[in-house]
Amino acid sequence: HNAIHAADVLHATHFFLKSSTMAKLCRKHPLMRLSAYIGAVVHDYNHPGTNNDFHKKTQHDLALIYNDIAVLENMHVSEAFMLLQKKNCDFLNCLSHLDYRTFRRLVISMVLHTDMAKHQEQVRNLKHTIKWKKSTNASWLDSKDPQVWIKEVETLLNLCVHCADLSGPCRPQVFMRKWTDRVLQEFWQQGDMEKDQALPVGLGNDRSKAKDVPLGQVFFIDGFVKPLWEQFKEVIPEVEVCLKNLDKNLDYWKELAKAMKEEGKKNGNGKTKEGGSEMKNGKKQ
Repeated sequence: HNAIHAADVLHATHFFLKSSTMAKLCRKHPLMRLSAYIGAVVHDYNHPGTNNDFHKKTQHDLALIYNDIAVLENMHVSEAFMLLQKKNCDFLNCLSHLDYRTFRRLVISMVLHTDMAKHQEQVRNLKHTIKWKKSTNASWLDSKDPQVWIKEVETLLNLCVHCADLSGPCRPQVFMRKWTDRVLQEFWQQGDMEKDQALPVGLGNDRSKAKDVPLGQVFFIDGFVKPLWEQFKEVIPEVEVCLKNLDKNLDYWKELAKAMKEEGKKNGNGKTKEGGSEMKNGKKQ
C-alpha cells in the first residue's frame, strides 16, 4: 500500500470512466469524474501496512476511534479531507456548497466500499440490480428522479474504485506477479508482527506457509475477484480484456498449485524444505 498502488488504482478508474457506460456521465457532470479520481487516489491514504483485523486485535487507537468498523477506510477518507483543509491544499474551495456536499458524499462512499467486509454484499446487490435492469429493460443512469439518479451514480463509482482496487489479478501476468509479491511481503510482515505479539496469525500472513500461496491465490480469485468482475462486465463491457487476463492468471496459479502438490507427494510429507519455500516469479526459492 503505497503511492504506486494509488496511481495504479487511479489508472484503472480512469479506464473505467472512459467506458461507454460512464463517459457520458463524466462529460456532462465533471464533478463525478473529479470525485472518482480523488476517491481512487485517497482510498488508502496513510495506510500503515497492516489491516483492519490487526488494528482490532491490538486494540489500536484507530480501532477505538472507529468502533472496529471499517477502521482503516474511515481513517483514509477522514485524513484525506483534513489534508484538503490545510492552507494551500484546499483546491475545492471553488465548489458551491451543494457540489462540495455531493463530492464529499461520493468520495466517502467510494473509500468505505473498498472495505472487503462489504465485498460480498456489494456483489449480491450488483447481481440483483443487473437482474432487475434486464427484466425491466432499464438502462444505467436513466432515472428522472434526482435522488434515484445520484444513488445510482454513487453505486457505479463505488464499483469502479472497488474493482480498480482489486485489479491486480486482472493485469497481464508479469504485472500480476509483481503485485502479488508486493502484497505477500506486506502480509508476511504483518504476520511477523502478530507472532512477535503472540497474536493469532491472520490467514495468508504466515511466511512459513509460502508453499500455500498458489492455492491461496486460486481461492481469492475464484471466491472474490472473479464473481465481482463477471458482474462488472455486465455494467462495463470494455473490461472483457481484464477478464481474459484474470482467466489466464487463474490457470497459472492452478497449474502452479498442481505442480507443488505433486512435488509434495514426491517428498512424501506434502511439505517443501524448511517447512515451505518463498515464492518469486512463480518458482520456489
